[in-house]
Amino acid sequence: MIPLLESPEVDHATSTNTPFIADVYSSAIAVQANLAIHFSALLLLSYKPRLVKLSSIPHRLASRSWHAQKLAKLALWNNFSDQWDPVVVATVVRIARDMTYPSQQEALLSCFQRIGDATKIPLQSEIADLQQFWSSSRHSSAPTNTHP
Repeated sequence: MIPLLESPEVDHATSTNTPFIADVYSSAIAVQANLAIHFSALLLLSYKPRLVKLSSIPHRLASRSWHAQKLAKLALWNNFSDQWDPVVVATVVRIARDMTYPSQQEALLSCFQRIGDATKIPLQSEIADLQQFWSSSRHSSAPTNTHP
């Protein structure tokens, strides 16, 4: 399913306006269908054998990060009352760990607030786990070579 409005591919490091540029769909079923496609691709790429090369497909389609960002766009820019299926919510929680920029993390936290308000699904423990994970990721130092 093709979005009604699809943003161009932009490098987040050079984009300061918004962490996720819009991908807007016409219905909740279109959102869920695209979510299934991108999450399936993300899972397949996560468990791809190390020696398998995906050279015949465009680079972005072989990128876990690209699929995770597409999933985040789906959640942030589409707000249908019946889109917040538990599978959609679980997918958004799952991909949130892959967001490395603070602006992306803040956008997803506001999305989780919207999800909680719309569905009454308690996400407090997942949010706390994510915040702890993000905090530890920000404060971890690069490995150093202590051997002469």
